[in-house]
Amino acid sequence: MSATPFTLTTRDNLTLRGSKHVVDRPRGVVCLIHGLGEHRQRYVHVIEAFNQRGLSFYAMDLRGHGQSDGPRGHTPGYRYLLDDIDLLVELAEKENPELPLVLYGHSMGGNLALNYLLLRDSADFAGGLI
Repeated sequence: MSATPFTLTTRDNLTLRGSKHVVDRPRGVVCLIHGLGEHRQRYVHVIEAFNQRGLSFYAMDLRGHGQSDGPRGHTPGYRYLLDDIDLLVELAEKENPELPLVLYGHSMGGNLALNYLLLRDSADFAGGLI
């Protein structure tokens, strides 16, 4: 599985680091939101499983986690995290305009994913929430 790195710049000028794992002729795209104290590379086995089933995968380290900027495990507020998720979703949509999107959240990431769908425009997620 090959990963293509990307960076996103937040509204408060932090750099979020991520990777995309794109398959040939994908059936959909999964956006990963990891848990507290984790990072995207912890989910390599999950990414591989989704890739084997024809789904591309976009994952980023949340602010203060993994390779992303920011004080470890800290955010100035919940809305900053939701704005950061916007950046990931916008990238996935821009690069895959015709594919259904799935938001995958684990632990704290599950809380973020659910609140993202409740508080933001969730029409783009016809693919679902995991």
